[in-house]
Amino acid sequence: MILNYRLLRDCFAESYDEGRRKFLEACDNAGVRVDSRVNPHGLTSEDKPLSCDVAWFGPDNATHLCMAICGTHGLEAASGSATMIQWILEKQYQHLPKGTAVLFVHANNPYGWAHNSRTNENNVDLNRNFFDHQDHPDNAHYMAQHPILLTEKMTEGDCATIGEKLAAYEQQHGKVAGLASIVQGQYQQPDGLMFGGTEAEWSTTNLRNIIETYVSTVKKVAVIDWHTGLGPFGEPFLICHHPKNSAAYWRACALWGKERIEEGGAFQNPDVAPEFKGIIIHGLSALLESMEVEATGVIIELGTYGNGAVYAGLMMDRWLRFTCDDPDAKDATVVRTKMIERFNPSQPEWRMSVLNHAQVIYKQTLAGLEV
Repeated sequence: MILNYRLLRDCFAESYDEGRRKFLEACDNAGVRVDSRVNPHGLTSEDKPLSCDVAWFGPDNATHLCMAICGTHGLEAASGSATMIQWILEKQYQHLPKGTAVLFVHANNPYGWAHNSRTNENNVDLNRNFFDHQDHPDNAHYMAQHPILLTEKMTEGDCATIGEKLAAYEQQHGKVAGLASIVQGQYQQPDGLMFGGTEAEWSTTNLRNIIETYVSTVKKVAVIDWHTGLGPFGEPFLICHHPKNSAAYWRACALWGKERIEEGGAFQNPDVAPEFKGIIIHGLSALLESMEVEATGVIIELGTYGNGAVYAGLMMDRWLRFTCDDPDAKDATVVRTKMIERFNPSQPEWRMSVLNHAQVIYKQTLAGLEV
């Protein structure tokens, strides 16, 4: 792999403010107007407004659309942002297929990015929030585990102990219960992990409005929601939540590769995976289909340090928000630094791999939309 340090410097950011500045500058240099949507429920640590920035590249009357979202989980925003900035800096918008546009949703969760948290201003996991909230399922498996997260300190030893207890629970109750206790999402504990909220959050409502505003002429959409954590280091790991063997599932296979879609298929296997609710790709697909738009979506995880390290990062995030007495204390700074690294690795090799893979994925998506 050839490392392009200038490209890495130009694309990756170490903060929300830096990432937003780079994105806006890239769009301005491309002559593209940015639709900046201010979140009225939070500010940056410097008391500045928080914005989700939306940019459209291509003809106003496009019938085919590649939509990419970054920062659904704030800690994971930097890499998705970098892929968008690279695409703009390299002027890929000059090579769009006829009748095709690209829509970038930059910083879906600006509060989380600005405050170094996976969740939003209400500790809501936005990827468990996109539904009508008429029914909030119980998650007894998570509730059984919640008390062990309430540790006073957050050392590596504490993370290891919690991990052992989670593993023991899975061994006793099975894989579905084990996954449910960690990643399914829950709606009972506002200070817990993967809290899905009790109503639609600002970012969820904003995404709905973006769709309603921008797809009036569009007939076919491919949606990419960029994340980090799961999968091999620096490699894309695709999770398709469309029902297996559905038309949307096979479109996803055609767009992004059957092997990759099948690799992430464990999240669709009822023998292994719990039932997820509020997933953005689900919600957007349903909304688009209600508008008679053919929708195909995928979550793309960019692998970091393995599942254990990522789960520990989630616990660190919760500890910093709800248990830590002094966010500026030495132990808090150590925990925060470790947590950020687990979702946005600093190694140039990881970042270069992310950029290389992402540009291939964008090209595949745009080419596949023509079919």
